[in-house]
Amino acid sequence: MSEGFATIEEILNAAPETKVIVATGNSERHNALKAVANGAYDFCEKPVDLDVLHTIVERAFRLAAIEDENRRLTTGPRTRSPIERIITSHDSMLKVCRDVERLAATNVTVLLLGESGTGKEALAKALHELGPRASQPFVAINCGAIPETLLESELFGYERGAFTGAFKQTIGKIESANKGTLFLDEIGDLPASLQVKVF
Repeated sequence: MSEGFATIEEILNAAPETKVIVATGNSERHNALKAVANGAYDFCEKPVDLDVLHTIVERAFRLAAIEDENRRLTTGPRTRSPIERIITSHDSMLKVCRDVERLAATNVTVLLLGESGTGKEALAKALHELGPRASQPFVAINCGAIPETLLESELFGYERGAFTGAFKQTIGKIESANKGTLFLDEIGDLPASLQVKVF
């Protein structure tokens, strides 16, 4: 039976998706179970009942078809979306991707709206990378994650000695993104007084 195990291993190394079915006698049931543990799909006891074997083979074909479809679905939608980071085949999201492609060529401020986790930063990066600013910096700042007292200096930077602890001149995110793209995540969390300065 050790030769059988070696054969199963060779088959699965050469073609991992192969469904190996082992035929075994009643006294060798433990070997059949070991073969399944080593990667065989199933086993059939001798003398082989053709109806049972037929059922096992049909199940193996169905499983292979499902696995093949899963592989296609895993790679398929990516090719349908025009933006590399967005994996979708939904018509509404594909329209958003096409809008991003069109907007990327323009020189306008873009407002991306959506719930948290819907991919706003991925779309912002796509706008940057598909447009004429792609070779310039992409700078992202989460306005909701920085305390209000630090936001202004984070955005605009500060001069040395401007306040206690300002030991050196620091460039703000806006200047860092010069000629590139500045992504202000959760911009609604910016205080109104600071929004006026930004816009």
